[in-house]
Amino acid sequence: TGYDKTDILDLDFVLSRVHPQERKNFIQQNKDGIRKGSWQVSFRFKLANGRYADTLLACHANENNHVYGFWLVPREELPDGEDE
Repeated sequence: TGYDKTDILDLDFVLSRVHPQERKNFIQQNKDGIRKGSWQVSFRFKLANGRYADTLLACHANENNHVYGFWLVPREELPDGEDE
């Protein structure tokens, strides 16, 4: 993404970079998913270079509301040096 890893853990930071046309849906799908226990959502995310990339977030919330998951960003969208 071109951002520092600590930035990605900041919800406000992430929300500010979800494409404006998809932000409301992104928030709702995450809320619904937490309630259901698992979810995935596709959305455009603004990279540090200013371009938007199609990404996928897939998560699972356990009975203690600990959330585990992964976030996929196509390799060709990553800045140099971030593909490992």
